[in-house]
Amino acid sequence: MIRTIILMIILLSFCGKSFSQQGFNTEKKDSSNVYHFALIKYCDYLDKIKNETRLIYVENNFLITGNLPNKIKDHVIKYLDKGELKSHLMKHDKITLIRIVPLRVKGNDIFVNVIPFNVTYKKRNFKYVNGGGLGIKFEFDFKTNGLIFKSSEYGGI
Repeated sequence: MIRTIILMIILLSFCGKSFSQQGFNTEKKDSSNVYHFALIKYCDYLDKIKNETRLIYVENNFLITGNLPNKIKDHVIKYLDKGELKSHLMKHDKITLIRIVPLRVKGNDIFVNVIPFNVTYKKRNFKYVNGGGLGIKFEFDFKTNGLIFKSSEYGGI
């Protein structure tokens, strides 16, 4: 556990720098932000499976979603906090809400998960149900001293 935390600190300290290959970071307001890139990959996935959703609701997490765009291609992105989510669900039966999970490390892979939840609100409680999500893997490249995209895969739970 301590090894993982130390590795994350080291990796994140390099993320803000510019690299010759596509170097990813967590701070910029462009597609070099790992979370922005993950959301692009999710939109690409929706397009690939011919999902006609053009309004995507994303769970607001200021540390992650603060620098993300309101539109990717023809997908409109709306960020909802708990209050906005509750208000929406008071008017609608359910909503598909996307959660972007912070960077994590597993072995040599660094990854971000984008998980769609079907959310309902009944008896003053939120109920989140999902059947999987999109995993976007990065690896640390010592030559460029940064994160580079490795792969993305949609999988079930």
